[in-house]
Amino acid sequence: RSSRHTGELTSHFLNQEAAPGIEYELELTEKFLPTLSLAEVSDIGDHWMTTENRVILYTAPEKEDVPVPAQDEILAVIAESEAAEIEAYQEADLSSPLMKEEPVAGSIVSETYHDLVDVTEWKLSNGVRVVLKPTDFKKDQVSFTAFSPGGHSLASNEDFIPASSAAGVIASSGIGDYKTRDLRKKMAGIRAQTRPSIGELYENLSGNASPEDLETLFQLAHMRFTEPRTDEEIFSASLTQMRAAVKNRLNNPAAVFGDAVEKKLYQNHPRHQPFNEAYIDSQNLIESFEFYQDRYKDAGDFTFIFVGAFDLKIIRPLVEKYLASLPSQGRVETWRDIDDDKITGQHEVVVRKGIEPKSSVRINFYGPAEWSYYEQYLLGAMIDVLKIPMREALREDKGGVYGVGVGGGMSRYPTGEFSTSIRFGCDPERVEELIETALDVVKTFQSEGPDPDDLASVKEMQLRGIEKSFRENGFWMSALQTYIKNDIDFDAVYKRVERTESLTAEKIRQAAIKYFDDSNRMISKLLPEE
Repeated sequence: RSSRHTGELTSHFLNQEAAPGIEYELELTEKFLPTLSLAEVSDIGDHWMTTENRVILYTAPEKEDVPVPAQDEILAVIAESEAAEIEAYQEADLSSPLMKEEPVAGSIVSETYHDLVDVTEWKLSNGVRVVLKPTDFKKDQVSFTAFSPGGHSLASNEDFIPASSAAGVIASSGIGDYKTRDLRKKMAGIRAQTRPSIGELYENLSGNASPEDLETLFQLAHMRFTEPRTDEEIFSASLTQMRAAVKNRLNNPAAVFGDAVEKKLYQNHPRHQPFNEAYIDSQNLIESFEFYQDRYKDAGDFTFIFVGAFDLKIIRPLVEKYLASLPSQGRVETWRDIDDDKITGQHEVVVRKGIEPKSSVRINFYGPAEWSYYEQYLLGAMIDVLKIPMREALREDKGGVYGVGVGGGMSRYPTGEFSTSIRFGCDPERVEELIETALDVVKTFQSEGPDPDDLASVKEMQLRGIEKSFRENGFWMSALQTYIKNDIDFDAVYKRVERTESLTAEKIRQAAIKYFDDSNRMISKLLPEE
């Protein structure tokens, strides 16, 4: 990547670091790495970790009930730990195979080839759908993502917290017979990893591997469905860490501000509560495990997408063995609308927290929208153009902010909705002035449309991005996922240039009128304490 080259040359110029080029660096690494010994590595540690020239930093809350230890007390604690007899770590038995039993392979029952995008689609005997896009962009990368409708929307409000945290809790517990720590050692030298996640509308699984470790990737994916595990020790440690984080969270102005905005915006909905002691007390390892099992016990409605450096002939038997053998119960299900609609009308939230002379401002617009692939694009393009005059007005003309963010998006499910926002930090004395300026920029944009040069600049940037994206695995993964979830023809990927070239100032202006409609608007301000 260009950034790697510029970084190396900058260090060469400023710090006189050698810049022999990546090919020569690889040659040196291949020459010297095999010669390094454990004794040499340990010796480096002994020389660097010494008591000479040591600086000890201590931080603590500024509270009366939290005494600050004296220097002698801190040094005594460190000396005691250095003199302690520590029992040597006992290595776990890592000799057993990753999988307990070899799965019985299923089969591919149908195949479809989409020639324009070079995508192959297989339907498996257990109902799983597999979409494959071989590429030669990165010769050492194979990635996949998988998803199924449902997510934690299917949990009750009472079970929401253990359900929404289920994937993270179970993933951190390890897999099969291996705890996370042991699994990491078992996988030493192997480039393959998977990670489950459960969102509101979908349960997901993603991962990546080098082509040489492709079978291990499939084994891990299979085990995420069939051999999840719990680890009470890891779970307990996680709760301890969360309780420590919660203690001082309310002293963080940004956290208090975010909680207040969320509470007002979603009208104190039970699924939009702050991260506090009550949240931690609602965590439950068994309930998380049961919800995880329910979401992954039926793979029949999962779609897998593979993108990267693989050969269809090589990956085919792996798909049949590890994916077509996944359990399938024939469930037909989808997500549920959890009724967390945003508050309607115009509202304001003011939070006074902290003593530093700085403020944060959020201006949110939102409302119902009729989703389409083109409308979603148009909203994003409009925001890209609006960023230019907004930055010029708030930062360059007014000199009131270091940076300003303009964002937004559109969702199709469970109901069509748009949301846009303007965010910036500023001097508390200038909050009202800069809010008025930001709203004036929007009104002018809605009435007069974009500057032709700004629109031309954005279109040029998008066209360059489109050209580059066709050679990136990440783009194809994202595009295929979007098309599948929204039932869009794969061929739409090649209409992006035409779509961008047809962008006009009037289309941008109309989008601004529609998606910065202030019928539903919330202005939120974080101010210092009086």
